[in-house]
Amino acid sequence: MKISALVVLAACLVVTYQAMAQVVNVRDFGAVGDGITNDSAAVEKAAAAISSSGGILYFPTGKYYLPVGSYNPYSAFKFTMKDSMTIKGDGKGITLIIGHQTVFGIMSDWAIFKFNNSNKHITIEGISFYQGMPACFTGVDGVTVKDCYINGYIAPDVLNVYGVSFWGCSNVRVLNCDFFDGYFPVYFGNTGSTRTSNALVQGCTFENKHYCNSISDNPVGVYLYYADRVQIIDNSFKNIWPKYALNDYPISYRISSGVYIGDGENSDISVIGNAFDFSDTTMGKSVDTAKSAYLVYGQGITGAFIVADNVFKGFSGSYVGGIIYTANSTAHVKPCLADWHDNQFTSCWRPVYTRARLPLAESAGFNIHHNTAFDSQIAVALFAPSNSTYQTVVNIADNIIDSTLYGIICEGADTAKASNVQVINNEVLRAVVPYRWLEYQPDKQGTAVEERMHDVPSDFLLFQNYPNPFNPSTVIDYSLPMSISVTLKLYDSLGRELATLVNERQSAGRHSVTVNANGLSSGVYYYRLQADGFQQTKEMRVIK
Repeated sequence: MKISALVVLAACLVVTYQAMAQVVNVRDFGAVGDGITNDSAAVEKAAAAISSSGGILYFPTGKYYLPVGSYNPYSAFKFTMKDSMTIKGDGKGITLIIGHQTVFGIMSDWAIFKFNNSNKHITIEGISFYQGMPACFTGVDGVTVKDCYINGYIAPDVLNVYGVSFWGCSNVRVLNCDFFDGYFPVYFGNTGSTRTSNALVQGCTFENKHYCNSISDNPVGVYLYYADRVQIIDNSFKNIWPKYALNDYPISYRISSGVYIGDGENSDISVIGNAFDFSDTTMGKSVDTAKSAYLVYGQGITGAFIVADNVFKGFSGSYVGGIIYTANSTAHVKPCLADWHDNQFTSCWRPVYTRARLPLAESAGFNIHHNTAFDSQIAVALFAPSNSTYQTVVNIADNIIDSTLYGIICEGADTAKASNVQVINNEVLRAVVPYRWLEYQPDKQGTAVEERMHDVPSDFLLFQNYPNPFNPSTVIDYSLPMSISVTLKLYDSLGRELATLVNERQSAGRHSVTVNANGLSSGVYYYRLQADGFQQTKEMRVIK
């Protein structure tokens, strides 16, 4: 009863506060909201009427034309000394704010709303923004941007550089927003030595339907440059492609990312439960050359780097990487503790990829486990730097891998070796080379190379078919510990035998059978492996 009473009291206090909060309606200061009239002067007057103790700057239903930028008299609406202030509309698609930016620019002053470190506890909610950078926050403690729609398209090849940007801010929340056609829709940076910290991006959509500017064409969904303790959870990233392919424009590289953790100073980053869909073959290719995209790109991270429970999707033949971690300069040599698990990759070029051009810190570690990778080229690739060792402990365990070329690669150069890499209990369902393990012996200066391939299995194993459910075909894998006669049969849901898939003597090792769905209706089926007293049955599903 006491707890219930406290909850009711707290709710009453919130309602009372909202009722008492100063509400300033921009219409009361002359704003027209017709999408044509310049409402900048009226909004500036309304903003000035907000007291230092805060309040609500309210934009009722309408289209407000606020042409900020260097070519207009209103550079930005700059707020100072505001505490607990909210900029509020009536909802996405109902309240619209339209900027007027006609060139590709990066000046933060071009933001429509700008807050400096004299402000705190700022909220923007329920507004759709077009043609203009919505907001820039510098040194603000307590920022929430929620339930907004932000479209960065300005003109062909011209998109906003920033959507909402945070520079040295703390306690940041970006919630349930939709970002379309942006260069850096959400950006976390620094001001001086102060990084943005304690940030959450959750429930947002990031999608590009137009390309970015041809001069600087590496679009990103969420960009972390100087940030600590950031969580990116339950978002959707879709087709954030560069305009040009990897080698068809004279710039060093042409790479896009869903989440990009840049070469500044970042620590304790979590990317959990997101969907990365870069399967659009129209935007993903230029002529016949596929473009390059790394869905989660990290470098120079200190502390935890968690990537878990995400779904990554590319398309066959694409240069879509899943998770990449690089160390390309001394600034990147950080004690990163990576834990990448329970992710699902489909048609990704390299689902898991580490490439270190310098030795990684000895206190770093990579734990790559319980992931599934289908239709990849190289499922797990670890590349050590020249003249160094894998000083970190790398654990690759309990992953399911389907690859057109390599399953797991561990390579070094010169005196590099991989003595700290553990590969345990992985299922390599398909690969031309399941394991490529190049271990360079220090005493021979890299001249001796050992190739470690599959050992003979110690027991009978029947694996789950993949994909499952399926249409039009699926693959069944099984392992035999000895040369023996084996049968593999297919049954319907009533236990009636439909087909004999295998009935012969086979050698020890791993074997595969392809099952075609022709002649099978949608539903549940069973397949059974029998050999020398061993018998095991698994279920599979057909969907048409």
